[in-house]
Amino acid sequence: MSDTLMPRLLHNARFFACIVILLAAGKLEALDIRVAPLAVDGRETGTGFSAEKNPQKELVHLLHSGDHQGAVSVTILPERTYSSPRSFLEAAELCEAAGIDYLLYGYIRKGEYSWDCEIKLYARETNTVAQLFFGRDGRDHYERMLEELSAKILDYFYGEVGLAPCVPAPEPDRKIFSIPILLGYWSPGGEEWGELSIGIGRLESGVLFVPVSPLWYHGDVPWELETGITLSYSLAVNDKEYESFLLHSLRINLPLLAAAELGADHGIAFGGGLSMQFDILNQDRQYYGSYRAFSAAPGAFVEAAYRYRLSDSWKLGFRAALEFAFFTELQSNVVTGVYGLYEFAPLKPSKEGRNR
Repeated sequence: MSDTLMPRLLHNARFFACIVILLAAGKLEALDIRVAPLAVDGRETGTGFSAEKNPQKELVHLLHSGDHQGAVSVTILPERTYSSPRSFLEAAELCEAAGIDYLLYGYIRKGEYSWDCEIKLYARETNTVAQLFFGRDGRDHYERMLEELSAKILDYFYGEVGLAPCVPAPEPDRKIFSIPILLGYWSPGGEEWGELSIGIGRLESGVLFVPVSPLWYHGDVPWELETGITLSYSLAVNDKEYESFLLHSLRINLPLLAAAELGADHGIAFGGGLSMQFDILNQDRQYYGSYRAFSAAPGAFVEAAYRYRLSDSWKLGFRAALEFAFFTELQSNVVTGVYGLYEFAPLKPSKEGRNR
């Protein structure tokens, strides 16, 4: 075994041992890594590195996008506060001064025919450069070079360090339609209706549409946006101290919801939207005969829901909402109930379409 290989193996072993100890002790959920400003060198005659490009921010963005398992937490060191480390000693001094455990630093160079990049991972605990990452591509492929470099960095933590399994993100589903069904209770509120009426029940259904699922990731949690149209019918009666009446309330809702799959068949959704409310009042007055009134007003609402997946098509859970109707006197409704969601099979992109 060569004289240069043995120290490198020892350095790697020490680095891996530190990671294992930290994980076993439960001191971190994701490895916290800082990215220093990258040294930029434009050697092309008469030109330099484009001011529009920021390789430090672009690399961090690519690492965030590719880390679907949430194995590493990557943050930027601000350029105005920290300079680009040019050597091992400068990287070590920076980590000691700022209290940084792991630092990615290096350079990116624009040559006459190609881009070159070298990134080093410094580990303060072992005082070593734990790994080197190299990237090179033609001068017309700057973005591709950074993408391949970020993939190498994540592969290192997934594969060699073993922080998380290297599982590629699944192909997103597209054009998902679902039918929500709510059976629950509502409580009319406000200065007038809160005293006069007692809510009986609420029935609501409609169509929800998800263009792309997942639309984004927060850590390893996939998120999507849902929109569509729903129609609800609510019934209320008079309080026992007042003359008999029935209040029929119809609402047309345009929701916009953020929904997440939390794993193990559990999910949440929350958001809000705009509405149009139509109220019909039928009253049997004791001395003046029957009375009917109709009123309409725009409205808004906020809601939150918990969903549990029963099968590929069905989810069941609970939903709560706070609704407002902007009559002359503001009406507010509290709605709670059992919530079901039937999902139609999503459309999968064809292989031909992905290869175009």
